Amino acid sequence: EKSASPASAEVGDTITYTVTTTVANATTDAVFTLTDTLGTGLALDTVTAPGDYTCNATNPLECTLPPGTTPGTYVLEYTTTVTPDAGDTVANSVVGAGGGGDDPECSADCDIETPITEPVITFNKVADVSEVSIGDTVTYTVTVNVADAALSETFTLEDTLGTGLTFDAVDGGTSTEFSCSPGNPLFCTLPVGTSTGTYTLIYTVAVNSNALEQVSNAVTGTGGGGDDPQCEIDCDIDLPVTPEISYEKSATPAFVEVGDIITYTVTTTVANATTDAVFTLTDTLGIGLALDAVTAPGDYTCNAANPLECTLPSGTTPGTYVLEYTATVTPDAGDTVANSVVGAGGGDDEPECSADCDIETP
Repeated sequence: EKSASPASAEVGDTITYTVTTTVANATTDAVFTLTDTLGTGLALDTVTAPGDYTCNATNPLECTLPPGTTPGTYVLEYTTTVTPDAGDTVANSVVGAGGGGDDPECSADCDIETPITEPVITFNKVADVSEVSIGDTVTYTVTVNVADAALSETFTLEDTLGTGLTFDAVDGGTSTEFSCSPGNPLFCTLPVGTSTGTYTLIYTVAVNSNALEQVSNAVTGTGGGGDDPQCEIDCDIDLPVTPEISYEKSATPAFVEVGDIITYTVTTTVANATTDAVFTLTDTLGIGLALDAVTAPGDYTCNAANPLECTLPSGTTPGTYVLEYTATVTPDAGDTVANSVVGAGGGDDEPECSADCDIETP
């Protein structure tokens, strides 16, 4: 009869087989041979306890008791290793022959199938930001969980970077078990035999000038053994690209007197992406200035008061937008008249004044 331990295994495990032979009634008068044929996914390791048997060291394993073996119980123990080509089960079968008398009988479990526990692989991905601008660096973290059993095949993560993203580097915080080939796509692998646990891959990418409304990338996982690896959450990440808004202002003429009209021109530049909120210019006219008219609103919508407020709508595409308005110098003007324009909104956290937003006219 034959037994095996453990009752289930995974790739890389050692299975110990024990064959117990009973000789009864009389001494054997011929060689008795046990032949154990190891199936796919099993490799003979060693005969750990031959007892009175003499064994070879190949598959099939052949072990013999010599003629003249007296009645009694003879125990043979040997081990095998589960190899990566194992299927759902590994099997082997022992057959006894010879020894004299009738055909030897298997009394229990001479054909043994051992179920193989397969790894269950899940992964997910996060980005350290929810929106980007051109020139930003984004850090992505992919977490891989290996459960139930060690990897029986190489597991591969592949991340394809979309338009507007350039691979930067694999971060030093990445689990040492990963081996990566930097580039686009980025390939990173966990080797056969990687034990159960959680493994982290961290890498950075740069947002380049080709970025449009959003930048995207997708990570996929293949291999590892068992069923197909499953992405749990957010393996395809889309990050909106925020617009960059700048504005500048000019005035003409350079010198004035009471009663003159000053023309102010504000030029707004929207770059990188369409605005996702209303952009507002607010110009506060100082003492000695009275709003005359908005002479060229362009795409702006303006009020007719002081402060002057002019807005570009959400959804304004990248481009240059010019606003022109006039003010009259009043008798209460001092040595200079001044006004200041400020921009806000549009989806840019801090629209920038690039030149002369506070103007004093002597």
